[in-house]
Amino acid sequence: MRTISNIIWRLMEKVGVQIAELIITFIVARIIGPKAYGTLAIILSIIAILNVFVDGGLASALVQKKDIDDVDIASVFFFNIFFCAVIYIGLYMAASYIASFYRKNDLVAMIRIAGLIIIISGVKNVQQAIITRYLQFKKFFWATIIGTFISAIIGINMALRGWGTWSLIVQVVSNALIDTVILWLRSQWKPRFVFSLKKLKVLLSYGIRIMFSNFIDVLYGNMRQLLMGRYYSDADLAFYNRGRSLPKAFIENINASIDNVIFPVISIDQDNPIRVKEIVRKTIVVSNYLITPLLMFMFVAAEGIIKLLLTEKWLDCVFYMRVFCVIYIFQPIHTANINALKAMGKSNYVLRIEVIKKIVGVSTFLLVIPYGMKAIMWAYLANNFFDQLVNSYPNKRMIGYSYFNQIIDIMPCILSALILGSVSWWIGKLNIGFVMILVLQFLIVALYFAISIVFKFESYKYINEIIRQYIKNIKRHV
Repeated sequence: MRTISNIIWRLMEKVGVQIAELIITFIVARIIGPKAYGTLAIILSIIAILNVFVDGGLASALVQKKDIDDVDIASVFFFNIFFCAVIYIGLYMAASYIASFYRKNDLVAMIRIAGLIIIISGVKNVQQAIITRYLQFKKFFWATIIGTFISAIIGINMALRGWGTWSLIVQVVSNALIDTVILWLRSQWKPRFVFSLKKLKVLLSYGIRIMFSNFIDVLYGNMRQLLMGRYYSDADLAFYNRGRSLPKAFIENINASIDNVIFPVISIDQDNPIRVKEIVRKTIVVSNYLITPLLMFMFVAAEGIIKLLLTEKWLDCVFYMRVFCVIYIFQPIHTANINALKAMGKSNYVLRIEVIKKIVGVSTFLLVIPYGMKAIMWAYLANNFFDQLVNSYPNKRMIGYSYFNQIIDIMPCILSALILGSVSWWIGKLNIGFVMILVLQFLIVALYFAISIVFKFESYKYINEIIRQYIKNIKRHV
């Protein structure tokens, strides 16, 4: 029940934040338009890549290691502070060269201010690791919610005053700062001036592989945006980024909430392959059960959603949004398999997997980039299925759970959503106004849950059991 309680707290945090961020996006996007979001996408892609080095995988090492003490934690903390300062100085000096590459002189100051997120993350990430290790996700909830709402007020106010891209940058930086301050105020751990190079080396032996695998993954994920920002217009990049962010926003709420809790839970049972398989399987099945109908609705109703939320000037997002809906349906397979390997201490496997996937992905991307944005997206979709196979391959041997079995487990959910999605697609052809069409499409896809109850999907039964047990536990303590 402790696991479920933490999943609920993490989910509440993610949902609350995402609702706030979507409201900000809808308001600000109507004010400043696609170009400013294209510039922001370039900056945040650079920051995301550098942020991988902030903890060097040490945060994951603090969660995964069976026994840690205050010296372990303090050593990681002080190492991070020093390393983050070095990274920020490097970024500060490189800002002018980056701006020259993109032929945008105004990027220099923007990059230097946005880069402060690196310093802030270095101060925050050890606290995040401690909270994750001891499953205290309620603390995340309040820090994140308060930070998001205060920064939202700042960002919207600046956008209304005509600050353009700067309003987005200040909002992101202030969010990170406020979130970190609140997290430190609520945390019981405070650093002592102790440091052990020996203990740091032990943690680095695990964390360095995670860092490089994360670096490859983040570099690969942001490479498209960085190169598209160079070879295509800011508006093209904004349409791509916004088309991805809408489905990603909802899916990550569910996927990340479960994912962040499952990693430490598997770490506890890392020596029991049967138990690990059970956790991975339930994670994939439950996550897919929750996200599939939502993604199917977003796929068929993409045009109406964009018109309603972002206005017709953002309609070029529709194609990207639909492709990403297909990609994210299989996201639970990616994250659950990789988390199982990390939690079992197989960071060397994780690194090898990332290298293989990214060599194939980069090669494909470079091959298709001259053929336009749509060609890039079709290649992205093909690579996604290849990545699923590679991610799941080691777990066939280690825990006896193959990719084929994983697909079979989620097939009832996907087939049901496809049938209802086809009906919703047909409704979209009616001439009754896009708002009414959206309502009907949502209601049709929502029948998915009724089907899961009638046919007693395993995922439904498991969620029902969790809810019943949770209610019973609450009544017991009332």
